[in-house]
Parts: sequence; C-alpha cells; structure tokens
Amino acid sequence: MYKQADLITCVSKYMKEYIKNLSGRDVIVIYNGVSENNMNPSDLNKIRENKLNLFYTGNIGFFQHLDVLISCFQQYPQLSDRFNVHIIGGGTELIKFKELIKK
Repeated sequence: MYKQADLITCVSKYMKEYIKNLSGRDVIVIYNGVSENNMNPSDLNKIRENKLNLFYTGNIGFFQHLDVLISCFQQYPQLSDRFNVHIIGGGTELIKFKELIKK
C-alpha cells in the first residue's frame, strides 16, 4: 500500500523513518491532526474531483479515538460522497467500533 499511495502520513518521526526505509517514499509527520492551512491546494482539488480512499491500519483501542472518525461522518454526511474509509486491524474496541459504524 505504501508504494501505491499518493501521500503517506504518520504520527511520529520514528514511524516516518521506518516507513521511508520500507517503501523508499517520502513520509510526512503530522502531530495532532492537520488543518486546511497545511494542505496543498491541489490536494483539496483531488478531494473535490474524486472519491479518496482513507486507510487506517493498526490498533483499534481506546486511545486511538476512532470514534472521532465516526462522529465526523455522522456530523458531516457529505464526507461519504468524498471518502471511502478502510479500517484494517483489531483490538479491544473493535466490537464497539463496529456497533458505532452500524448506527
């Protein structure tokens, strides 16, 4: 997936080095989210033109706050027209996460 991605982000400099060594691709570290001010205008155009695939791979636990992702799609239903979300992983909150998605 790393080699096919248009953009790779992660949450720590150590993860950045690991992914960069694995994929040979540039990786952007984003701490505590991103605002439109940090985005390239051409990336915003891609969001408007095509449906993007958003992947989360990793632990599905309490501290990942994936419920925030769900609440964003609940609050802004138009996001479903712009994004396909793929969740890959498992963890202590997986069953709760699936129940929230069904709602």
